[in-house]
Amino acid sequence: MLRTRVFLAVSWVLAVASAAPQEMPGNVAQVVFIKPKAGMRQQLEQGAKRHMDWHRQHKDTWTWAVWEVIAGDRTGDYVAATLNHHWKDFDDHAQFMQADVADANTNIMPYVESEAARFYLMHPEMSRPPDTPGFSTFSEALEFRVKAGAEPEFLLVMGKVHEAIQKTDWPVRYIWYSLYIGGDHPTYVLLLPRNNWTEFKPVEPPFLAMLEKAFGRLEADSLMKMLTKSVESQRSEIIMFRPDLSYIPAGQ
Repeated sequence: MLRTRVFLAVSWVLAVASAAPQEMPGNVAQVVFIKPKAGMRQQLEQGAKRHMDWHRQHKDTWTWAVWEVIAGDRTGDYVAATLNHHWKDFDDHAQFMQADVADANTNIMPYVESEAARFYLMHPEMSRPPDTPGFSTFSEALEFRVKAGAEPEFLLVMGKVHEAIQKTDWPVRYIWYSLYIGGDHPTYVLLLPRNNWTEFKPVEPPFLAMLEKAFGRLEADSLMKMLTKSVESQRSEIIMFRPDLSYIPAGQ
């Protein structure tokens, strides 16, 4: 695990090394998974709105985005996240976060059955995010539980897939995250933004055809075999952005 974290840190540095002198956005995401108590979805949502009003009244400088899970094993749950941070940001924001938690305990937690907070790292070196800022209406989330000791092979494949997509200009956008603290390790999450339901239609050419076009059939087959051997399990879900439950500071 330590070797993988060092590799990921080096990859992040290389990805931003050629950028302009101004400070780059961070790659740390704090994500909270929330399961409402049975029959209390409406109360939870009303409490979340009050809590986001609290952020607004206190002029919070952080964005908090909220999604509802609408397909998958966690359908009906909510996902709240603040993105693009440096680790130091959490030190600078610590006093505010204490007050934030206190208000959430009052307005949200009475309607929550379970809550889990995790930290993820975003990987720009193998991501291809949308050109336009903001949050898409939907996101397809693919979670990969990688076999212990197989992270180097998994990352090699994902790096080659990213290279193939850029080489062929395959019409997809995506963002990669790795679980850093909390949950089962090693875990990677691939987010595929979708602006509408039409965009869930399968992409042409198909994935394997794209990979073969980029590298030839033999290498494409080899990469797929390596991927299969490195992944323990995979699951997918669809999350829908809930702007009415989210907080975005003015001017962002």
